[in-house]
Amino acid sequence: MWKKSTTPGQIGNLCINISLVVMAVFILVPLVFMFTASIMPATDIMKLPYPWISKTFRWQNYWFGLRGADGSFLYIRNIFNSLVVATTVSVTTVLLAAMAGYGLAKFKFKGRNAVFISMMATMMIPFEVIMIPLYMVTITMK
Repeated sequence: MWKKSTTPGQIGNLCINISLVVMAVFILVPLVFMFTASIMPATDIMKLPYPWISKTFRWQNYWFGLRGADGSFLYIRNIFNSLVVATTVSVTTVLLAAMAGYGLAKFKFKGRNAVFISMMATMMIPFEVIMIPLYMVTITMK
């Protein structure tokens, strides 16, 4: 049998794979910690050394979190409100951008380049630059 020799490309692939595994561990360990802590009783979370796997699992912690301290399910309502706002904004943005893009691409009119350049210029300004002036305008509105 012939012995296979390793090539520099194989060694490079091995180094890349090892570094990816190390990065995945760094990413997954905090997630595992958060999940295990979320289903532990409060007494187990305070123990030293920290038990990564508890003897008892309290799945009702999720129910208590969703229900809230006053039992009003405010968290679920807030999630629903966020979904409604995000969906509305996303759909409106896509529709308006598609219509504007179609109009700029298909129709020839006076000032078309000026409109296009102004749209591109506003996209190049980061939000952090205009955030404080927008806030100042908003608080002075009555």
